[in-house]
Amino acid sequence: MASIRDVSKRAGVSIATVSNALNGQPNISEATREKVLKAVQELGYFPNINARLMKTAKTNAIAVFYPNFNASFYTGMLQSMYGACRENGYDMFVYISKADTSRKLVASILSSNFDGAVILHEKLAEEDLPLLAQRKVPYVFMDKEVPGKLMSGVLINNFKGIMQGLEYLKHTGHTRIAFMGGTGNYDSVMRHDAFMRGMKKLRLPIDPDYMFQGYFQEDAAYSIIRGSATGGRFANDKARPDAVFCANDVMAKGVVRALCDIGLNVPRDISVLGFDDNEYALQCAPPLATIRYSLEDMGRQAVLEVLRLMKPKAQGKLLYIDTKLVVRESVSIRYEGEL
Repeated sequence: MASIRDVSKRAGVSIATVSNALNGQPNISEATREKVLKAVQELGYFPNINARLMKTAKTNAIAVFYPNFNASFYTGMLQSMYGACRENGYDMFVYISKADTSRKLVASILSSNFDGAVILHEKLAEEDLPLLAQRKVPYVFMDKEVPGKLMSGVLINNFKGIMQGLEYLKHTGHTRIAFMGGTGNYDSVMRHDAFMRGMKKLRLPIDPDYMFQGYFQEDAAYSIIRGSATGGRFANDKARPDAVFCANDVMAKGVVRALCDIGLNVPRDISVLGFDDNEYALQCAPPLATIRYSLEDMGRQAVLEVLRLMKPKAQGKLLYIDTKLVVRESVSIRYEGEL
């Protein structure tokens, strides 16, 4: 079995440098970290002082790795995951990682002790997954489509949710639909792509001037609508869209506020539709029509999938959490049509 001394020799650095690199310390250059991780992969080294234990014994613990943004958003999900762990005789360790590179995150994951892990972190690059696979434990990702021998994905059915929203808007008479996208993470990309595909499928026009990016933030979405160029376009009866479909409820709340502040009525002048159905949906005035899914169910399914992958000969797969349209007052009926 490879030792930390072997890694040190292969990488051409000190043992202390290997330790610092694998623990994500900021005093190590990315070039040095790359050398260390390459040596780890080549030697099959388990970067933990309990490496032998990690290879031969169970810890009875499932780890959850996620970034510390909007932590309250994940509270229900984490509680559900903890319940599933307890029901099956496992402890749950939660790691809030602010790693700013994929390799730092990989180092943090590999230096932790667990029987399986649930990972939701946009910094983790797919090309680094083979590094994680060196440690033969199950991984379930909540933001990656990466089924493998010991890897599964539990994901929101973003395409279905976006299609439910678009079909509802079309059936209620909306034809000029704007889209407020988020960041560059998995769900944001999937919702944007689903919107583009859905608009084409429903034969609705896609106007580049109606494609906005609100970074999943209320204030950013508000500023975009209130901006001089955009605000002017929305104030023009002939130029503005008749609906704005937002990739989350947080941005939708900002859009509703901004439209109100520039003198437009929601939904009489413009309808607004969100995605998530969290507390922001009911904070809107009027209450927000949105797409609902269960983060609690998503978290529970992720833990159960980790446990399934622990069984002999189990293969990874993709599981999709269902979505549902929630009709509220922020979308108007622009004509009497048949659903």
